[in-house]
Amino acid sequence: MACYENYLCLEVAKLEDDMPTAFSADKWKLERQATTATGKPKVKDGEPVMEQYIPKFKDALFSGKLGAPRYSADGKYVLIKGEFSNLLGEMSALKDLGKNKSYPANAILTKTEAQKLVGESHFTNE
Repeated sequence: MACYENYLCLEVAKLEDDMPTAFSADKWKLERQATTATGKPKVKDGEPVMEQYIPKFKDALFSGKLGAPRYSADGKYVLIKGEFSNLLGEMSALKDLGKNKSYPANAILTKTEAQKLVGESHFTNE
């Protein structure tokens, strides 16, 4: 499978969003206790019923599925490292996040581009 290690510069507010549906491969899924329509935890034979789900970006970060975040000095952006599949459409889905946005909002970056970005005013507060 064609996977590429890249950096993603997300708007901080985007961390609260669900990851795109292209991120449905098992490597991205997390597990949580299932709930009923009324919000009560599901239990079967005294054991919690678990379900897999595609996480929000922040859940993927804190579960170790993405690299450690680096926040911009102005608090608008977060730079994260990840391994994204071209074959499964993950790169395309990430690219779509940046449609109609000004750089660096929701931009996919190479390592060199990410290093250059962290030296600029967004990240250095200069």
